[in-house]
Amino acid sequence: MNVETLAQLLEKTDFYCPLGQISETLKMDYDQILEGLADLAERGIILNLGYLRDKKQDLLLLSEEQHGKFMAIYSKSKRNTVKNMNETPCALSPRIQHEAKMEEAVCSESCQGMSLTDMERSLNLTRQEVFQYLEKGVADKMRLQVDHLITELEGELERMKKIRHLSQMESTDESLPWHLYLEWIDSKGEFHKKSLNYPLPLLCSTLGVNCRPDMSEAELKAEIFLKLRSEKCKKVQHIGITAPDAGQQ
Repeated sequence: MNVETLAQLLEKTDFYCPLGQISETLKMDYDQILEGLADLAERGIILNLGYLRDKKQDLLLLSEEQHGKFMAIYSKSKRNTVKNMNETPCALSPRIQHEAKMEEAVCSESCQGMSLTDMERSLNLTRQEVFQYLEKGVADKMRLQVDHLITELEGELERMKKIRHLSQMESTDESLPWHLYLEWIDSKGEFHKKSLNYPLPLLCSTLGVNCRPDMSEAELKAEIFLKLRSEKCKKVQHIGITAPDAGQQ
Protein backbone atom coordinates (compact mmCIF):
# COMPACT_ATOMS: atom_id res chain seq x y z
CA MET A 1 0.00 0.00 0.00
CA ASN A 2 1.45 3.39 -0.96
CA VAL A 3 2.28 6.02 1.63
CA GLU A 4 -0.42 8.46 0.46
CA THR A 5 -3.14 5.89 1.08
CA LEU A 6 -1.61 5.00 4.47
CA ALA A 7 -1.60 8.67 5.46
CA GLN A 8 -5.25 9.03 4.41
CA LEU A 9 -6.20 5.91 6.38
CA LEU A 10 -4.42 7.22 9.47
CA GLU A 11 -6.26 10.54 9.20
CA LYS A 12 -9.62 8.76 8.91
CA THR A 13 -9.05 6.90 12.18
CA ASP A 14 -7.75 10.09 13.82
CA PHE A 15 -11.15 11.65 13.08
CA TYR A 16 -13.18 8.65 14.33
CA CYS A 17 -14.58 7.71 10.92
CA PRO A 18 -16.78 4.58 10.93
CA LEU A 19 -15.40 1.51 9.21
CA GLY A 20 -18.01 1.62 6.45
CA GLN A 21 -17.26 5.26 5.73
CA ILE A 22 -13.52 4.57 5.53
CA SER A 23 -14.19 1.77 3.05
CA GLU A 24 -16.48 3.93 0.90
CA THR A 25 -14.30 7.07 0.97
CA LEU A 26 -10.95 5.37 0.29
CA LYS A 27 -12.43 2.71 -2.06
CA MET A 28 -10.92 -0.08 0.07
CA ASP A 29 -12.39 -3.37 1.21
CA TYR A 30 -12.05 -4.45 4.83
CA ASP A 31 -9.05 -6.71 4.15
CA GLN A 32 -7.22 -3.75 2.57
CA ILE A 33 -8.12 -1.51 5.51
CA LEU A 34 -6.79 -4.08 7.97
CA GLU A 35 -3.63 -4.49 5.88
CA GLY A 36 -3.06 -0.74 6.01
CA LEU A 37 -3.70 -0.51 9.75
CA ALA A 38 -1.27 -3.38 10.33
CA ASP A 39 1.39 -1.54 8.29
CA LEU A 40 0.88 1.64 10.33
CA ALA A 41 1.14 -0.27 13.61
CA GLU A 42 4.35 -1.95 12.46
CA ARG A 43 5.81 1.52 11.82
CA GLY A 44 5.41 2.22 15.54
CA ILE A 45 2.45 4.57 15.07
CA ILE A 46 -0.10 4.81 17.86
CA LEU A 47 -3.49 4.25 16.22
CA ASN A 48 -6.85 5.58 17.36
CA LEU A 49 -8.77 2.27 17.21
CA GLY A 50 -10.62 2.25 20.54
CA TYR A 51 -13.71 3.81 18.99
CA LEU A 52 -13.92 1.01 16.40
CA ARG A 53 -13.45 -1.65 19.06
CA ASP A 54 -16.30 -0.15 21.09
CA LYS A 55 -18.69 0.13 18.13
CA LYS A 56 -20.32 -3.26 17.77
CA GLN A 57 -22.06 -2.25 14.53
CA ASP A 58 -18.64 -1.65 12.96
CA LEU A 59 -17.15 -4.92 14.13
CA LEU A 60 -20.22 -6.82 12.89
CA LEU A 61 -19.11 -5.86 9.38
CA LEU A 62 -16.03 -8.04 9.81
CA SER A 63 -15.73 -11.78 9.48
CA GLU A 64 -14.42 -13.79 12.40
CA GLU A 65 -10.96 -13.92 10.80
CA GLN A 66 -10.99 -10.18 10.09
CA HIS A 67 -12.09 -9.45 13.65
CA GLY A 68 -9.13 -11.46 14.93
CA LYS A 69 -6.77 -9.45 12.73
CA PHE A 70 -8.30 -6.19 13.98
CA MET A 71 -7.79 -7.16 17.62
CA ALA A 72 -4.16 -8.13 16.90
CA ILE A 73 -3.59 -4.70 15.32
CA TYR A 74 -5.30 -3.03 18.28
CA SER A 75 -2.99 -4.90 20.68
CA LYS A 76 0.07 -3.92 18.65
CA SER A 77 -0.98 -0.26 18.78
CA LYS A 78 -1.43 -0.49 22.56
CA ARG A 79 2.11 -1.89 22.84
CA ASN A 80 3.30 1.10 20.81
CA THR A 81 1.66 3.32 23.43
CA VAL A 82 3.52 1.58 26.26
CA LYS A 83 6.77 1.78 24.31
CA ASN A 84 6.19 5.50 23.76
CA MET A 85 6.06 6.08 27.52
CA ASN A 86 9.66 4.83 27.79
CA GLU A 87 11.02 6.79 24.83
CA THR A 88 11.98 10.41 24.27
CA PRO A 89 9.50 12.69 22.45
CA CYS A 90 9.64 13.26 18.71
CA ALA A 91 13.27 13.00 17.65
CA LEU A 92 12.89 15.06 14.49
CA SER A 93 13.48 18.50 16.05
CA PRO A 94 16.73 17.68 17.92
CA ARG A 95 17.98 15.73 14.89
CA ILE A 96 17.50 18.75 12.61
CA GLN A 97 19.19 21.03 15.16
CA HIS A 98 22.15 18.66 15.45
CA GLU A 99 22.42 18.41 11.66
CA ALA A 100 22.51 22.21 11.33
CA LYS A 101 25.15 22.52 14.05
CA MET A 102 27.42 19.91 12.47
CA GLU A 103 26.96 21.38 8.98
CA GLU A 104 28.10 24.78 10.22
CA ALA A 105 31.08 23.28 12.06
CA VAL A 106 32.33 21.26 9.07
CA CYS A 107 32.00 24.18 6.65
CA SER A 108 33.72 26.54 9.10
CA GLU A 109 36.62 24.15 9.70
CA SER A 110 37.05 23.63 5.96
CA CYS A 111 37.55 27.39 5.57
CA GLN A 112 40.22 27.23 8.29
CA GLY A 113 42.14 24.62 6.31
CA MET A 114 41.40 21.67 8.62
CA SER A 115 42.14 18.29 7.07
CA LEU A 116 39.61 15.49 6.69
CA THR A 117 41.44 13.42 9.28
CA ASP A 118 41.33 16.25 11.83
CA MET A 119 37.63 16.86 11.14
CA GLU A 120 36.88 13.21 11.79
CA ARG A 121 38.80 13.29 15.06
CA SER A 122 37.74 16.67 16.45
CA LEU A 123 34.08 16.50 15.39
CA ASN A 124 33.69 12.74 15.96
CA LEU A 125 32.49 12.14 12.41
CA THR A 126 33.03 9.46 9.81
CA ARG A 127 34.51 10.39 6.44
CA GLN A 128 31.11 9.83 4.85
CA GLU A 129 29.47 12.24 7.31
CA VAL A 130 32.04 14.95 6.57
CA PHE A 131 31.20 14.70 2.86
CA GLN A 132 27.48 14.79 3.61
CA TYR A 133 27.73 17.98 5.66
CA LEU A 134 29.84 19.65 2.97
CA GLU A 135 27.18 18.76 0.40
CA LYS A 136 24.49 20.25 2.64
CA GLY A 137 26.64 23.35 3.03
CA VAL A 138 26.62 23.74 -0.75
CA ALA A 139 22.81 23.41 -0.77
CA ASP A 140 22.55 26.05 1.98
CA LYS A 141 25.00 28.36 0.15
CA MET A 142 27.44 28.35 3.07
CA ARG A 143 31.07 29.42 2.64
CA LEU A 144 33.45 26.46 2.41
CA GLN A 145 36.86 25.44 1.03
CA VAL A 146 37.70 21.98 -0.30
CA ASP A 147 40.79 22.43 -2.48
CA HIS A 148 43.11 21.38 0.34
CA LEU A 149 40.93 18.35 1.01
CA ILE A 150 41.22 17.25 -2.62
CA THR A 151 44.99 17.51 -2.34
CA GLU A 152 44.96 15.58 0.94
CA LEU A 153 43.12 12.53 -0.29
CA GLU A 154 43.36 11.63 -3.96
CA GLY A 155 41.16 8.55 -3.45
CA GLU A 156 38.20 10.87 -2.80
CA LEU A 157 39.07 13.19 -5.69
CA GLU A 158 35.92 12.61 -7.74
CA ARG A 159 33.53 13.32 -4.88
CA MET A 160 35.40 16.43 -3.75
CA LYS A 161 35.45 17.80 -7.30
CA LYS A 162 31.71 17.27 -7.46
CA ILE A 163 31.24 19.30 -4.27
CA ARG A 164 33.42 22.10 -5.65
CA HIS A 165 31.59 21.95 -8.99
CA LEU A 166 28.18 22.09 -7.30
CA SER A 167 29.25 25.13 -5.28
CA GLN A 168 30.13 27.02 -8.49
CA MET A 169 27.61 25.83 -11.06
CA GLU A 170 24.10 27.03 -11.73
CA SER A 171 21.42 24.71 -10.40
CA THR A 172 20.49 21.68 -12.46
CA ASP A 173 17.27 19.68 -12.12
CA GLU A 174 19.08 17.22 -9.83
CA SER A 175 20.48 19.89 -7.51
CA LEU A 176 17.48 22.25 -7.42
CA PRO A 177 16.20 22.59 -3.86
CA TRP A 178 12.80 21.50 -2.61
CA HIS A 179 11.25 23.90 -0.09
CA LEU A 180 9.79 22.29 3.04
CA TYR A 181 7.98 24.02 5.90
CA LEU A 182 6.89 21.96 8.95
CA GLU A 183 4.82 22.74 12.01
CA TRP A 184 4.16 20.10 14.65
CA ILE A 185 3.34 19.57 18.33
CA ASP A 186 5.40 16.96 20.20
CA SER A 187 4.16 14.58 22.88
CA LYS A 188 4.95 17.16 25.56
CA GLY A 189 2.64 19.68 23.90
CA GLU A 190 5.52 21.86 22.66
CA PHE A 191 5.14 23.59 19.29
CA HIS A 192 7.92 23.29 16.68
CA LYS A 193 8.42 24.73 13.22
CA LYS A 194 11.19 24.25 10.67
CA SER A 195 11.97 25.36 7.14
CA LEU A 196 14.42 23.48 4.90
CA ASN A 197 15.66 24.06 1.33
CA TYR A 198 17.58 21.01 0.07
CA PRO A 199 17.77 18.93 -3.10
CA LEU A 200 15.44 15.96 -2.74
CA PRO A 201 18.09 13.32 -1.78
CA LEU A 202 19.57 15.53 0.96
CA LEU A 203 16.12 16.53 2.20
CA CYS A 204 15.00 12.91 2.54
CA SER A 205 18.30 11.94 4.15
CA THR A 206 18.00 14.74 6.73
CA LEU A 207 14.45 13.74 7.65
CA GLY A 208 15.11 10.00 7.56
CA VAL A 209 12.40 9.19 4.99
CA ASN A 210 12.38 7.11 1.82
CA CYS A 211 13.48 8.84 -1.38
CA ARG A 212 12.83 8.17 -5.07
CA PRO A 213 13.94 10.36 -8.02
CA ASP A 214 10.36 10.51 -9.35
CA MET A 215 8.78 11.27 -5.96
CA SER A 216 5.84 13.69 -6.04
CA GLU A 217 5.06 16.42 -3.52
CA ALA A 218 2.09 14.39 -2.26
CA GLU A 219 4.22 11.26 -1.76
CA LEU A 220 6.92 13.18 0.12
CA LYS A 221 4.27 14.86 2.28
CA ALA A 222 2.81 11.46 3.14
CA GLU A 223 6.27 10.04 3.97
CA ILE A 224 6.99 12.98 6.32
CA PHE A 225 3.53 12.76 7.93
CA LEU A 226 4.01 9.06 8.70
CA LYS A 227 7.57 9.69 9.94
CA LEU A 228 6.40 12.39 12.35
CA ARG A 229 3.58 10.22 13.65
CA SER A 230 5.92 7.24 14.09
CA GLU A 231 8.17 9.47 16.21
CA LYS A 232 5.30 10.18 18.63
CA CYS A 233 4.27 13.64 17.46
CA LYS A 234 1.00 14.58 19.13
CA LYS A 235 -0.23 16.58 16.15
CA VAL A 236 1.12 17.52 12.74
CA GLN A 237 -0.03 21.10 12.21
CA HIS A 238 1.25 21.77 8.71
CA ILE A 239 3.46 20.24 6.02
CA GLY A 240 4.13 22.59 3.13
CA ILE A 241 6.21 21.32 0.19
CA THR A 242 7.19 23.07 -3.03
CA ALA A 243 9.08 21.06 -5.62
CA PRO A 244 11.48 22.87 -7.99
CA ASP A 245 9.18 22.50 -11.02
CA ALA A 246 6.24 23.96 -9.08
CA GLY A 247 8.36 26.93 -7.95
CA GLN A 248 9.34 27.73 -11.54
CA GLN A 249 5.82 27.78 -12.91
